[in-house]
Amino acid sequence: MEQKNRMSEELPIIALVIGSTLKDNAEIAIQTAENPEIRAMCRPVIVGNFDEVSRVASEIGVTSTLVHVELVIEDVSFDGNLIIVSRLKHPLSPKTADATARSGEHTIEDLDAALQLTMMGRADAMVIAPIDFEAVHKAGFFYKTINQLFDEWTRSASPITLEPSPDNPSINVVQGLPVNAIVMDSFSAASQDKTGLKLEIMKEAVLLAATVSKAAAKS
Repeated sequence: MEQKNRMSEELPIIALVIGSTLKDNAEIAIQTAENPEIRAMCRPVIVGNFDEVSRVASEIGVTSTLVHVELVIEDVSFDGNLIIVSRLKHPLSPKTADATARSGEHTIEDLDAALQLTMMGRADAMVIAPIDFEAVHKAGFFYKTINQLFDEWTRSASPITLEPSPDNPSINVVQGLPVNAIVMDSFSAASQDKTGLKLEIMKEAVLLAATVSKAAAKS
């Protein structure tokens, strides 16, 4: 079935990219995916390392069944399940013993998986948590911005830019990509140590992604 027809008949699938191995990011993604308001608007999947997401889910008392899939999610039930998408179920082999470099490797792996999901029409949009580019650089990938990364990976014919949401400057709609993408450029300084505020920002970003996806399905 074509992506447009699937989207018009079902809630859009939104891929939540954790962005780093920080516990806060994984916890926020999990809580967002479990939120009843979010599930009423879309079908969220978390893109991240299964073992790490499982550990954080256990620590915060998630009761949903965690289901690991590798880029194929068409036949997976979302009822009572928390879907984790990654091509590697076990921790990535680090290029160095540096924890920051390992985090950068995970970030690149997750972004690649999310982009593949959306490009193949298996997800309708992706929401990307703030990226630690210092970690990405230590892992040997020298992208300075998410725009540069997407431009190189997709070879887009149009310039890739970020259009800030009028309601929240921390949330940007990616322009120039052939898929729907929302980037959480940064968590505001006021919310750096406040998980609850970060959760609200991600929730807002996912709801925006769901709205953009539904509008695209009708066009």
